[in-house]
Amino acid sequence: MPAVIAASAVPTIPAAIKESVNPTTTPQAGDATPSTIEIDLSALFVADESARQSAIASLIATLAQQPKTDPAVLESIGFSRVVIQALADKKSPAAREGAAQAVSGLVKSGHVQLLEPTFIESGLCATLIKAFADKMPAVRTAALDAVREYASAMNPWATALIMPTLLREIKFAGKW
Repeated sequence: MPAVIAASAVPTIPAAIKESVNPTTTPQAGDATPSTIEIDLSALFVADESARQSAIASLIATLAQQPKTDPAVLESIGFSRVVIQALADKKSPAAREGAAQAVSGLVKSGHVQLLEPTFIESGLCATLIKAFADKMPAVRTAALDAVREYASAMNPWATALIMPTLLREIKFAGKW
């Protein structure tokens, strides 16, 4: 199947990410979720760099209006799940790079407390570390920056939690 080389004006979003961000089922009126926010996460993974940066800035601005200590805000929009899916999308280096940049942007903006409770448990840390071995240099650099930013901003007591993941990837991955 030949690859499309011509650039299009409309940003392309991988179908798996689009479906995961905009599921066909909608929450019912009786569903109570703490601090629900409306944001289009699929814009974080488009091919256009300026559109990705704008989407990251929009996410950060939206999170700035929410209570800073409520990690349920990121969970309510499925941030970790969508970022992991984007990092696993082997056909779209822009989606992988955008996912790592989204994590890095959240950490740089001071929202590391929202990410800390699920960073390791959700598999986001391991997926970012696996992206160190990506074939695309931009993705490798973005993943390295994201983990580096997170490690420098995280609670120092979380070092014991992040080290086993890092050491396991060093031992078994062997690609980097």
